[in-house]
Amino acid sequence: MGARIKNTNEENIMKPHDPKFIEFFNLPPFNNYFSPKDKDLLLQNFRVLMNFIPLNKLENFMPYDLTETPTKYIVDIPLPGLAPEDINIALSADNRIHIEADLRKTPISSKNHKQHCQVEWSKLFWQRPIHVEIPIENPVDPNLVKAKLERGILHVEFSKIK
Repeated sequence: MGARIKNTNEENIMKPHDPKFIEFFNLPPFNNYFSPKDKDLLLQNFRVLMNFIPLNKLENFMPYDLTETPTKYIVDIPLPGLAPEDINIALSADNRIHIEADLRKTPISSKNHKQHCQVEWSKLFWQRPIHVEIPIENPVDPNLVKAKLERGILHVEFSKIK
């Protein structure tokens, strides 16, 4: 299994000096609660912070839980609306777990309108490629990986090499 790593297009990420970014700080919550001087200071500090955050890494951010036991690693990751065939699990030689998913591959085939609306909401929220890279300390056996997708949660167990 090989991991497909997405290259993020840096030019699509809003920069702290972008006029739309500055407009955000002119919205009512900021105008109602901050003086112009405080708002300028807030914007200045926010710009400094944003220069240190790698926004391209946040684009595909997905929360996950990693649990380590003496014999295995366990990963739980929410992937609502996905089918098992839309998920790729890979291990790299440098002790990294790669989990990729793409909801755009899952077709909508429901005749029940209520279910269809739920799928659409899920697709609207999650319609983006997901790539999670999890560094681990100990090597794992690629032949002893157990995975199940249940109620929108992917549960994967990786057995450590003894």
